[in-house]
Amino acid sequence: MRYELPDALTVECEGPVRIVTINRPEELNAVDQDLHWAIAHVWRQLAADTDAAVVILTGAGRAFSAGGDLDWITSFLDDPVARDESVREGAEIIERCSASLCL
Repeated sequence: MRYELPDALTVECEGPVRIVTINRPEELNAVDQDLHWAIAHVWRQLAADTDAAVVILTGAGRAFSAGGDLDWITSFLDDPVARDESVREGAEIIERCSASLCL
C-alpha cells in the first residue's frame, strides 16, 4: 500500500509490520503543522491497509519527539482558525489512535 503523507512522517512496510517514523530529526521531531496533519491522517490509512497487523511508532534521530514546534504553536496567537484546526486534528489523532489500539 502507498501512504499519502508529507515527508515529516514515513511508513515502512515489513511484512505485516508498519513502522511509522516521525522524520524531523534536526528539530528533534517537534510537531509542526505538516507533521500534525500527517499524524491525524496516518491512522485512517493504516486502518485501510489490510496487510498491516502491527504498527510501531518511532522517531528519527536521537529523540522520539520534543513535543510541539514552538514557532508553530505561538503562531496560534495571531491565527485562531489555525488554532481551531489544530484542536480538531488533535481530537482526530486521539480518536483514531485509540480506535486502532482496540483492533
